[in-house]
Amino acid sequence: MLMPPVDRYMTRVPVTIEPGSSLATAREMMTLRMIHHLPVVEHGNLVGILSERDVEVLAAIPGVDLGHVEVCRVMGRPHAVWSESGLDSVAELMREQGCDAVVVRDQRGLKGIFTVVDALGALDDVLQRATA
Repeated sequence: MLMPPVDRYMTRVPVTIEPGSSLATAREMMTLRMIHHLPVVEHGNLVGILSERDVEVLAAIPGVDLGHVEVCRVMGRPHAVWSESGLDSVAELMREQGCDAVVVRDQRGLKGIFTVVDALGALDDVLQRATA
Protein backbone atom coordinates (compact mmCIF):
# COMPACT_ATOMS: atom_id res chain seq x y z
CA MET A 1 0.00 0.00 0.00
CA LEU A 2 1.37 3.42 -0.96
CA MET A 3 1.66 5.60 2.11
CA PRO A 4 0.35 9.17 1.96
CA PRO A 5 2.91 11.96 2.36
CA VAL A 6 3.60 13.43 5.77
CA ASP A 7 2.52 16.90 4.64
CA ARG A 8 -1.08 15.67 4.49
CA TYR A 9 -1.09 15.27 8.28
CA MET A 10 1.52 17.70 9.60
CA THR A 11 0.78 20.86 11.51
CA ARG A 12 1.24 23.67 9.03
CA VAL A 13 2.89 26.97 9.92
CA PRO A 14 4.30 25.83 13.27
CA VAL A 15 4.89 28.26 16.09
CA THR A 16 8.64 28.96 16.21
CA ILE A 17 11.04 30.63 18.60
CA GLU A 18 14.43 32.32 18.27
CA PRO A 19 17.53 30.82 19.93
CA GLY A 20 18.12 33.93 22.06
CA SER A 21 14.64 33.84 23.59
CA SER A 22 14.31 32.80 27.21
CA LEU A 23 12.95 29.46 28.34
CA ALA A 24 10.31 31.40 30.28
CA THR A 25 9.06 32.83 26.98
CA ALA A 26 9.14 29.38 25.39
CA ARG A 27 7.20 27.87 28.28
CA GLU A 28 4.56 30.60 28.06
CA MET A 29 4.20 30.10 24.28
CA MET A 30 3.80 26.35 24.70
CA THR A 31 1.23 26.77 27.46
CA LEU A 32 -0.83 29.38 25.61
CA ARG A 33 -0.80 27.45 22.31
CA MET A 34 -1.14 24.04 23.98
CA ILE A 35 1.86 22.66 22.09
CA HIS A 36 4.84 20.57 23.16
CA HIS A 37 7.53 21.44 20.58
CA LEU A 38 8.96 24.63 19.12
CA PRO A 39 11.21 24.67 16.07
CA VAL A 40 14.05 27.12 16.75
CA VAL A 41 14.61 29.47 13.82
CA GLU A 42 17.30 32.10 13.33
CA HIS A 43 17.23 34.44 10.31
CA GLY A 44 14.78 32.10 8.59
CA ASN A 45 16.97 29.02 9.12
CA LEU A 46 16.05 26.05 11.27
CA VAL A 47 18.74 25.67 13.95
CA GLY A 48 17.13 23.44 16.57
CA ILE A 49 14.02 22.17 18.29
CA LEU A 50 12.86 22.72 21.84
CA SER A 51 10.55 20.32 23.62
CA GLU A 52 8.35 20.95 26.60
CA ARG A 53 10.28 18.17 28.33
CA ASP A 54 13.53 20.14 27.88
CA VAL A 55 11.99 23.14 29.61
CA GLU A 56 10.31 21.23 32.43
CA VAL A 57 13.49 19.34 33.36
CA LEU A 58 15.25 22.65 33.98
CA ALA A 59 12.21 24.20 35.67
CA ALA A 60 12.33 21.40 38.25
CA ILE A 61 15.87 22.30 39.34
CA PRO A 62 15.84 24.52 42.41
CA GLY A 63 17.35 27.94 41.78
CA VAL A 64 17.06 27.84 37.98
CA ASP A 65 15.38 30.97 36.61
CA LEU A 66 13.92 30.17 33.19
CA GLY A 67 13.93 33.88 32.41
CA HIS A 68 17.73 33.82 32.39
CA VAL A 69 18.31 30.69 30.32
CA GLU A 70 18.33 31.06 26.53
CA VAL A 71 16.65 28.51 24.27
CA CYS A 72 19.96 27.87 22.45
CA ARG A 73 21.42 26.44 25.69
CA VAL A 74 18.99 23.50 25.77
CA MET A 75 17.56 23.08 22.27
CA GLY A 76 18.12 19.78 20.54
CA ARG A 77 19.15 18.84 17.04
CA PRO A 78 16.04 18.68 14.88
CA HIS A 79 15.16 15.62 12.86
CA ALA A 80 13.93 16.82 9.49
CA VAL A 81 11.97 15.09 6.75
CA TRP A 82 10.87 16.20 3.30
CA SER A 83 7.23 17.14 2.86
CA GLU A 84 6.70 14.33 0.33
CA SER A 85 8.15 11.66 2.66
CA GLY A 86 5.79 8.76 3.25
CA LEU A 87 4.19 8.30 6.65
CA ASP A 88 5.81 4.89 6.99
CA SER A 89 9.35 6.26 6.65
CA VAL A 90 8.62 9.18 8.98
CA ALA A 91 7.14 6.86 11.62
CA GLU A 92 10.17 4.59 11.31
CA LEU A 93 12.55 7.54 11.78
CA MET A 94 10.63 8.76 14.83
CA ARG A 95 10.63 5.28 16.36
CA GLU A 96 14.33 4.65 15.66
CA GLN A 97 15.43 8.06 16.94
CA GLY A 98 13.02 8.07 19.88
CA CYS A 99 11.72 11.51 18.97
CA ASP A 100 8.23 12.90 19.52
CA ALA A 101 8.40 15.37 16.63
CA VAL A 102 10.11 15.98 13.31
CA VAL A 103 10.22 19.16 11.32
CA VAL A 104 8.92 19.03 7.76
CA ARG A 105 10.83 20.85 5.03
CA ASP A 106 10.42 21.61 1.38
CA GLN A 107 12.73 23.37 -1.06
CA ARG A 108 11.88 26.75 0.51
CA GLY A 109 12.58 25.71 4.11
CA LEU A 110 10.43 24.93 7.13
CA LYS A 111 6.95 23.87 6.07
CA GLY A 112 5.50 22.27 9.19
CA ILE A 113 5.94 19.96 12.14
CA PHE A 114 4.78 16.37 12.53
CA THR A 115 4.29 15.22 16.11
CA VAL A 116 3.08 12.08 17.84
CA VAL A 117 -0.36 13.73 18.06
CA ASP A 118 -0.34 14.24 14.28
CA ALA A 119 0.76 10.62 13.87
CA LEU A 120 -2.26 9.42 15.83
CA GLY A 121 -4.54 11.45 13.56
CA ALA A 122 -2.81 9.97 10.52
CA LEU A 123 -3.17 6.45 11.91
CA ASP A 124 -6.87 7.00 12.48
CA ASP A 125 -7.33 8.29 8.92
CA VAL A 126 -5.31 5.46 7.32
CA LEU A 127 -7.21 2.81 9.31
CA GLN A 128 -10.58 4.31 8.40
CA ARG A 129 -9.64 4.37 4.70
CA ALA A 130 -8.44 0.75 4.88
CA THR A 131 -11.73 -0.45 6.34
CA ALA A 132 -13.96 1.63 4.07
